[in-house]
Amino acid sequence: MEKLYTKIIWAVVFLLVGLSIPSFAQVEQTLRQRIHSGRVIDSGNQGIQGVTVSIQESNLKTLTDASGSFSIEALDTDILIFKKEGYLSTTRDLSLNTRLEISMEEAKILAGDDDYVQLPHGLLQKRYLTGAVSSIKTSELPQPSTGSLTNVLSGRLPGLNVVQLGTQPGADFSTYRVRGRDSFNHVDALIIVDGIERDFADLDFEEIESFTVLKDAATLSWYGLRGSNGVILVTTKTGNSTESSIGFNAQYGLQVPDHLMDPLNSYEYASLYNEAML
Repeated sequence: MEKLYTKIIWAVVFLLVGLSIPSFAQVEQTLRQRIHSGRVIDSGNQGIQGVTVSIQESNLKTLTDASGSFSIEALDTDILIFKKEGYLSTTRDLSLNTRLEISMEEAKILAGDDDYVQLPHGLLQKRYLTGAVSSIKTSELPQPSTGSLTNVLSGRLPGLNVVQLGTQPGADFSTYRVRGRDSFNHVDALIIVDGIERDFADLDFEEIESFTVLKDAATLSWYGLRGSNGVILVTTKTGNSTESSIGFNAQYGLQVPDHLMDPLNSYEYASLYNEAML
């Protein structure tokens, strides 16, 4: 009787082992990478070009073509992230979908996923702003023809009045006033660079990421009386933990006068000098 029970137990063990081998093989086959293809469309069923398709927690990414189609090598358990400026980002779990046709919703004006505004207490998307704030990124500005940044914001931000005080080389200083001539005591706006009060004219254009102008009481309450004439927040660029980039930019320029006046000789100078002294 005991031998019979022993044979039964061994038979059950071998049966379980035999059933588990195909399961392990299936899991191993599922975890293998393969090419996943699909198409990204908008609300009108038209393909969206230039959508960034990336794998969550991975540096692997690709872009959609003119028809919105893409192909990417990924595991069946990965999650794809779809991002494009002007559209709301979306994700897709590859283990739950066999047909990759992704529909992206167009964002409202100035309400994309990457439309962040630098505020004193951190970053905030434009769609959630309630105060009077104007911002611009250096990628939206033309490369300045000179090394000075004093006039780079002239005419670029609503509510910011930039007036150049002179044209002397090396002394092209400007005033920055948020309320124009009505600024309290005719004082310029407070300039904050990465949380420190300083001028940004000596910074390199390539160092700066964005400019933000705070104009109303709700956004200026952080600075009290020092911010009574408005605040310009300057945010410099920082490193990216997911990718590396190297950029090079070189410029040169020459300054020559349009016309040089002929100087007087010693006799003419002395004669005119004596005549003026009479």
